[in-house]
Amino acid sequence: MKPTLLSLLYILAHALIARGQLATIKDPDGFTNIRAGRSVNAKIIGKFHDGDVFVYGEEKNGWINVLYSPADSSDSRYLEGYIHKDRLLPLDQLHCILKNDKAVTNGHLTLHRDSLTIELMTAPFRPKDHILLKKGGLIPKIDGKTALGTDEEMPLEQLTCLRLTISGQAAQIPAKA
Repeated sequence: MKPTLLSLLYILAHALIARGQLATIKDPDGFTNIRAGRSVNAKIIGKFHDGDVFVYGEEKNGWINVLYSPADSSDSRYLEGYIHKDRLLPLDQLHCILKNDKAVTNGHLTLHRDSLTIELMTAPFRPKDHILLKKGGLIPKIDGKTALGTDEEMPLEQLTCLRLTISGQAAQIPAKA
């Protein structure tokens, strides 16, 4: 199920995030430590768990620069840290479900592959229903969270429903995700 969920995140990431390199972890332990510096001796400042998706940057001496939002943070701030390159799996290396000739009808799209079904629904974005933080004509935050996939411009659509079914069983996706 986890590789399938990662495939879903791959699709959503490309739909919602316009910049940055995205990755997840590939660690048999199911988690990877985020360190303050480029060394196994550097302080552990966080963890990526199996299925987490994050932005990464340059590699130097086998260590990758990563941006992450701490799980215990409610202000959507991003911190910087490092993980070893052996623990990084770029999302573009995952299997994906292509949209192919599927058409979006009335804001609804259903994708199938093997035992996986993904259903997405969108609606027009209504600014009056949200709290917009505006800075110099840009919108860096919507409802107190970093606005993804908009390049800080006014969104045109919003995701209203995401359903994931694997072998006929509905997957539970937390609302905050």
